[in-house]
Amino acid sequence: MRLAPSTLALLAAALLAGPAAAQEAPAAEAPAADAPATGAAPLPERLQAAGAELRQVLASPDAVLDPEQREANRDRVVPAILKMRGLLSEGIEAGMVPPAATGEFDMMLALYEHEETVERLEAEAEAEGPAADGAFGSLVAADALAATDDAGRDAAVGRFADRAAERPDSEALVGVGGMLMSLPGMGEAQRERVMAVLDETLTSEGAARVVAGMKAESEAEGKLDALVGQPLVLAGTTADGGTVSTADWKGKVVLVDFWATWCGPCIAELPKVKKAYADYKDQGLEVLGVSCDASAEDVTSFVADQDGMPWPNLFEEGQDGWHPLATELGVRAIPTMFLIDRAGIVRSVTAREDYKELIPVLLAEEAPSM
Repeated sequence: MRLAPSTLALLAAALLAGPAAAQEAPAAEAPAADAPATGAAPLPERLQAAGAELRQVLASPDAVLDPEQREANRDRVVPAILKMRGLLSEGIEAGMVPPAATGEFDMMLALYEHEETVERLEAEAEAEGPAADGAFGSLVAADALAATDDAGRDAAVGRFADRAAERPDSEALVGVGGMLMSLPGMGEAQRERVMAVLDETLTSEGAARVVAGMKAESEAEGKLDALVGQPLVLAGTTADGGTVSTADWKGKVVLVDFWATWCGPCIAELPKVKKAYADYKDQGLEVLGVSCDASAEDVTSFVADQDGMPWPNLFEEGQDGWHPLATELGVRAIPTMFLIDRAGIVRSVTAREDYKELIPVLLAEEAPSM
């Protein structure tokens, strides 16, 4: 959450929208209701295959962001995007995919200057209603991504502000603002202008919710940043009914891992955490898990099936899937990792990015006198 998502992340979110929505729809659970009479694979499977194909042709952010690479790869990328968009449209018609799922792909097609898509979007943007604002959003976001300087990005934001002034009650423009906020290359001043439009110009309930969420996000990041350089003691009840306090580990380096058994990225990171613990425990490393699960049994049964995960995991009954410490400290996404040094001082709240390099550095520091 601390990093603005790349364009590839936007695409990934759209890719996941198809299968995820399909899983939530009762009809998707029955292949017969999903598969065409021609014997084609069920739609979720075709979405996943098309997503894998798209990720292959968009192998790096430069494939999207670099004008020369966009030009060189257009003949490979555009057919893959069109295929994905067609499948999403099929899912929309079947009620399995959210109607807005094609927006990011229209944006990408406009970015790659797909003539038919650009003409269609321009015509739709001149019409009335939410679809018009969605088409406008795809165009203006593509322009912002294609811009090579702040002047171009400022122009895109200006078009968004003008559109919002004309249609202040548009819910679709709320999504356009969120898309613009997340695009790579957008500067702080440009994001602040978009935020001002969401807060002061757009009047829908959706705009109010988005602004409230962004403000909460900013406040949470402020909380996290304020922890660095300050002493911190974490204490509480563990998932197996015991108690633990990092105060008892004074003189050691502590890696704090906010995680959950339902969090895919957390589980993917776990082998690296295990290796770090095995490599450095004898030199003074401790690991403390802070579980954001809803059930202690989920935690204890998961840990019991693991090899090399002996560290304690804080858990609070009734926490409804988010540990109170996560809320108190401003953790809004997991996995999030802290590193606390031998003196009990927080040295990093973004340790997931580089704990493998930071741990030996902190362990090499002199332990404070007890």
